[in-house]
Amino acid sequence: MRSQINNLQYHTSFILIVKEGYDKGLVEKLIESNPLIEGKIDTKFNCILFPTIYPITGREKKFEQAKVNFIYQLYDISDYISILFDSQTVNYMQEISKIIYNLEREFRALIEISFLKQKGKGWYKNFYQDNEKEKNRLDKRPDVIKKIYNPLDNRDFVDLSNFVKKNVSTSKNTIFQKLESVESLFEQYREEAQSYPENLTLIQEKLDEIKKATDHKNQGLSYNNLYEHLTPALAIEWKELYDKRNLWAHNYCLFTSEELNRFKYLSKIVMRKIRTEITLLSFLNDEDKPFIISGDLVNLKLYKMKSEGTTICKLKIKISVDSDDNRLLEVSKATYSDIIKISKIFAEFSDNTDYARLLGNIGSNPFLSEIIRDTIISIINSDKFKAKLKVDFESLKCKLDKEYFNEIKQEKVKNFIKKIDKKESKMDDDLDTLLQQIF
Repeated sequence: MRSQINNLQYHTSFILIVKEGYDKGLVEKLIESNPLIEGKIDTKFNCILFPTIYPITGREKKFEQAKVNFIYQLYDISDYISILFDSQTVNYMQEISKIIYNLEREFRALIEISFLKQKGKGWYKNFYQDNEKEKNRLDKRPDVIKKIYNPLDNRDFVDLSNFVKKNVSTSKNTIFQKLESVESLFEQYREEAQSYPENLTLIQEKLDEIKKATDHKNQGLSYNNLYEHLTPALAIEWKELYDKRNLWAHNYCLFTSEELNRFKYLSKIVMRKIRTEITLLSFLNDEDKPFIISGDLVNLKLYKMKSEGTTICKLKIKISVDSDDNRLLEVSKATYSDIIKISKIFAEFSDNTDYARLLGNIGSNPFLSEIIRDTIISIINSDKFKAKLKVDFESLKCKLDKEYFNEIKQEKVKNFIKKIDKKESKMDDDLDTLLQQIF
């Protein structure tokens, strides 16, 4: 017997016209024959059916696949089928909305702060403004909105995408690749000029490509002087992200968990690249000097280095559980967000709730780096933290695994926490110093 207590968190409603020879009864039988769903259906306007399906209690996790299978069944018997409402899509869109706000906000902030730092308060008017693309975002808004500048808010997501396409896809790396291809063609031309004169045409084409790649509107303001880490790969990831974002922007009737998971994965990859740039600007202040926190039992070091031609930030945290037990926590491709998350876990582990709350409030402003540093020092040097670390390090490790490491593993960011001895720790420091000197 079907449960009378229905979980309506997930439900999907349809607009349906069945093929000749079929009727409402067949749709009811399709619902009854499915062990995962139940539903209601009514007829309006003579022939238009309005069915709603929802999961049987306890089967909610399997509802999406059941819904997909049901749509295939309806397709076979229908002349017309549309989604009237889908609650799962609502949930997915809410997730996407939050992600988009964070992603776009940080990207706009990166552009704004980078230009502002190098060119001052007139940067937008002198280097970015395009009257044909400006949109009046202030009309009919509350008066307080008119007190805020945020010039990039006058440009939409399409412009952000064009910025990526124009600037990021033509970085130094791509120009060097084109130069290498020209050099290769010259070598061929020397040897085969008589036999293959068309190589000269190819060389000319490559030179034209390089000319176009370097012929930007903002002469004297090198994109690569603004952003070290963003690479042409970002343009590809951003394009796919943009396509998925459009489904959200246009309120498409149905969004699947597969699409949501892909969107979330791409957004994390892109966000980490954007946050790397913000970390270089804030915590490392565009300098080679590392960001260091020295505590009684915990030492933190964030520094930049080159990896596969791009700048990354590496994070190492050394924890002295006792005199014979030293642990190393390492995160490759770290950002300011990793420091905030780990430090909040330290605070929560030691019941330093005021500091955890403070980091939650200021953690989205990495330009408070010195205040963040002082807060972390207060956490790791607190009597509560040191006392609990000595007797219950395993609880801290479990908390880190559950609330931090499991999350960044989804981004394929290399990370670990391991036990080390003093000799290994010294060798590790020496290797870091050597790599920084080389690169």
